[in-house]
Amino acid sequence: MNKLNLNKPDKETRDHIRELYDEYENQTTPEAKWVKDLDKLELIHQAISYERSDRLDLTGIIENTQAKVKTDAGKELLRELENERNAQKQKTTDKPE
Repeated sequence: MNKLNLNKPDKETRDHIRELYDEYENQTTPEAKWVKDLDKLELIHQAISYERSDRLDLTGIIENTQAKVKTDAGKELLRELENERNAQKQKTTDKPE
């Protein structure tokens, strides 16, 4: 078994990594589209976390990113994140100050 050396990969490994990167950037496969959606969903999740912990309103960032989620699976996870965010907002508005 060949050991993969990522510090100094051989040409074959470099070429393979480049192919995967191009696939992701060009969105040429369902897997690449899914990974792109995961990237967007992670950003939304992070924004929701910042809203919660820092009491920020990141609606603009969240809505802009939501529009870029394309896959059905991504949209399903997006709905879960929206539900989480709405529940958190409800808890915040229900708290007496």
